[in-house]
Amino acid sequence: MIKRFFLVLTFLIAVNASAEESLPDPLKLMERCKQSYQNLNDYTATFIKEQRLRGRLRKPETTFLKFQKPFSIYMKWIKNPDKGKEVIYVEGAHNGKILAHLGGVIGLLTPTTFRLEPTHPMAMGGNLKPITKAGLGNMIGALLAIYQLAEKNGDLESVCKGVKRHQGRDVYVVERTLPKKEIYPNNYAVIYVDKELMLPVFYAAFDDEDRLLEQYEYRDLKLNVGLTEKDFDKKNSEYKYPIF
Repeated sequence: MIKRFFLVLTFLIAVNASAEESLPDPLKLMERCKQSYQNLNDYTATFIKEQRLRGRLRKPETTFLKFQKPFSIYMKWIKNPDKGKEVIYVEGAHNGKILAHLGGVIGLLTPTTFRLEPTHPMAMGGNLKPITKAGLGNMIGALLAIYQLAEKNGDLESVCKGVKRHQGRDVYVVERTLPKKEIYPNNYAVIYVDKELMLPVFYAAFDDEDRLLEQYEYRDLKLNVGLTEKDFDKKNSEYKYPIF
C-alpha cells in the first residue's frame, strides 16, 4: 500500500505536462518503444530490481548492466549484500550456461566460477524470472503482449497521465489497470517511458491488495556504446572472475 501511494503522490507533485501537449495513446506508446528498441545494438545502465517472492518483498538489488544483441548480458552487483557478484550469459555460448561468481564475504570464501543452467535453483535464487528474460527487449515484449491481449479482450484500461521529471529526464507516466484474471500478471502497473529515448525506464506492478509485486528501473541508460565480445568475456581484466 505504501509503495503505490508513494508513486501516486510523487506523480501528483511532479507532473509537468503542458495543457497544449498531446499525450500518446498507451498502446501506441508501447509499439513505439518496440520500434526504438529495434534501432539498438547495445546499451549499458544501472539496473535496480525489487521483487516479491513467496509473499515476501526482497530488498532492492542494484547492478551495473551491459547488454548486446542478439543476447549477451553482463551484470555486476554494485551494492551490498551481494556487492562484487558478477554474472555473464551469452546466448549460444558456454553450452547455454551462466558464468557467475559470488560477491560479499561468501565470494571471498568461495572463489569459484559457477556454470549454471539459467533455471538452476542457485541461478533462480531471489529471482522471479531467469536471466534469459532480462533486459529491455524482454520488458518491452512482455508489456506489449499484455497490452495487445487486454485490448483484444476488451479489458484494457490504460492512460498516459502526463510528463514528469525522473532521474533528471522527462518521462511519460502511464497507468495500466487490468481485471483480476489468470491470463494477466497483475492488476495495476505504472510505467515510465523516457520521452526522448522512447524506451521504458521504470515499471512497477501491484496486486489487487496494492502490494508491490515487482519493480524494475534503468538509470543512466546509454545506447549504442560499442560493446564488443570482450565485454562478455570472464577474462576481461576489469572483471573479478576467479582465475581457477
